[in-house]
Amino acid sequence: MSEEISEAIKSQLSDLYQAYSTKAGSDMTEAMKNEVKGFLAYLTASNGVVSAEEVDFINKYLDTNFRTRDLASYITTNNIFSHEYATSLPYAFRTFLDDEALSRQYITVMHAIGKECVIADQKAESAEVDSLNDRMETLTKAFDQRYPDRPITLAKDTIQSVQQKEEESSAGGENKDEETLDQLLKELDELIGLTSVKKNVYSLLHLQEIQMERVKRGIPKIPISNHLIFTGNPGTGKTTVARLLGKIYYKIGLLPNKNFVEVDRSGMVAGYVGQTAIEVKNVFDSAKGGVLFIDEAYSLANGLPGDYGTEAIETLLKRMEDNRDQIVVIVAGYPELMEQFLKSNPGLMSRFSKKIYFPDYTPEELVEILKYIAKKNQCLLSDDALAFAADVFKRKYDQRDENFANAREVRNFFEAGVVSQADRLYGKLNLTDEELRTLTAEDFRYNELSVEN
Repeated sequence: MSEEISEAIKSQLSDLYQAYSTKAGSDMTEAMKNEVKGFLAYLTASNGVVSAEEVDFINKYLDTNFRTRDLASYITTNNIFSHEYATSLPYAFRTFLDDEALSRQYITVMHAIGKECVIADQKAESAEVDSLNDRMETLTKAFDQRYPDRPITLAKDTIQSVQQKEEESSAGGENKDEETLDQLLKELDELIGLTSVKKNVYSLLHLQEIQMERVKRGIPKIPISNHLIFTGNPGTGKTTVARLLGKIYYKIGLLPNKNFVEVDRSGMVAGYVGQTAIEVKNVFDSAKGGVLFIDEAYSLANGLPGDYGTEAIETLLKRMEDNRDQIVVIVAGYPELMEQFLKSNPGLMSRFSKKIYFPDYTPEELVEILKYIAKKNQCLLSDDALAFAADVFKRKYDQRDENFANAREVRNFFEAGVVSQADRLYGKLNLTDEELRTLTAEDFRYNELSVEN
């Protein structure tokens, strides 16, 4: 942990000491320090071992001079590791509970220092992680009961990332798979086309950041649903943007993890009475904390007699409401069919805050997508290949119907060209790297003629 983070948490603890003293009308610094000491000792003892690194951590934060045997004695004498301690509410927290901002701040700070304590010895053992989870659950339950309309969601650096930090420490602190917010926004900006979609995503991001700033300052969030509707034809980037949005929401702290679960009707509707509700529950549980993306959502409302899609929609509505601060549900599909879906149940429209339309790609954008796919596969496109592709995409765009697949059309076009190139090059001796990498109009033309005939 960096010195900057260390000092930040110590400063936040100091603020809580001052707030507690103000509430009590006398200096309560030592009393609250004892509560924090008990909390950290509880986490330290949960795996049955008190390490020197954990003792050093407690000394650093609380300005104590514990030795390992002193902390062990303190834990035993005060019966720290007991069920009674684990389920009781600290005095300071109970004092703060009549103030939403202070009690929220207390939980946030305890969560932050608890996570750092768990990994202080570079060994985030499951017993320690479970104890931290249990302690935070005790506090958040009390908070949620007091403020049911504004339940607390812990910061994005959740217990999962505590375990992740352990792995990162053993690998020298590097996490090459972790993307920064700037990288994610750059990835969004670099998507081909989708100008109006990007504008809408940035609007959502601005809304969430302002909402979270309100919470930080003790001002209640404005009750706006986070669930979304994506409409557009196949291949217009709906799933890609949904995945990116989930990562961005995680990065800004709106969602506690990066779960992304994609499902369609087959994953939610069962063939027997009562089973559909169970299927929907299982899907929700698997996506909780992240994004649930329901593709072709309109298929849940096909209107056929005896169909269980209606049960899926009703269960979906209840789960969306009950878990509104723990999950973002995105439903997607053809524009006209999604309108029918939203009209199939009076409660559907009110559950979604925004509808984002994904337009078809223009012929010029389809060519850019082809270039992107070729580059990603280390292929070159000859000038005549690009000219031929432009003509093909223009014709397909002008004649498009409900079967037009946008980017998928380009993917199929590219893959068919690769197959044709293989036929063209097979048996040829002394192939150069450039020949192996280059796709020509001949490769794509062969495919187009064979399909049309």
